[in-house]
Amino acid sequence: MDQTKKRAMAERPTALLLINVQQGFDDPKFGPDRSNAHFKDNTSKILKHFRDQGDALIVHVQHNSIHPESPFYPSKSGVEFYEFSRPLPGEPVIKKDVNSAFIGTDLERILRERDIRVLYCVGLTIDQCVSTTVRMASNMRVCDRGDDKGEVILIGDATTGYGYDGIDAETVHRVHEATLAHEFCTVIQTADLVE
Repeated sequence: MDQTKKRAMAERPTALLLINVQQGFDDPKFGPDRSNAHFKDNTSKILKHFRDQGDALIVHVQHNSIHPESPFYPSKSGVEFYEFSRPLPGEPVIKKDVNSAFIGTDLERILRERDIRVLYCVGLTIDQCVSTTVRMASNMRVCDRGDDKGEVILIGDATTGYGYDGIDAETVHRVHEATLAHEFCTVIQTADLVE
């Protein structure tokens, strides 16, 4: 990302959306094939960057499954955030039970009330909850105000995903990053934001 664009975005009301950065994703049921080995380190750097800035809204999305066998069922330890991503006082927590962080939650209201114009997204998993939430943020135009278009930004190396049905995790990750960048958001990497 060039410095001019970086400065312009820094002058607009900004939010960081951490999607499902939860311990349940370490459950063996997901298997060992996980994309982006530096996901936790990058997400931690991004969160520190936004906290150090002090003026960005930081929103944590927590998946609460309705299925008792899920590691994200509310009574299980997997529903908890990773230690590095635990919310601080004043950072809203949005609880959801579907892929999108907008369905059945007050996320849209929070973003619009704070007049958020730039929405950065990180978390798990790129092909499910992250992709769904990014697509909906774009389709709902939550960062736009009239003709003044806001921006949804995915920090690609602060997301991760798993392999499926013979397709390795890195391929799943790259395909979803590419399809999101094609129409729904700008994709950057941690180094583009945190120097």
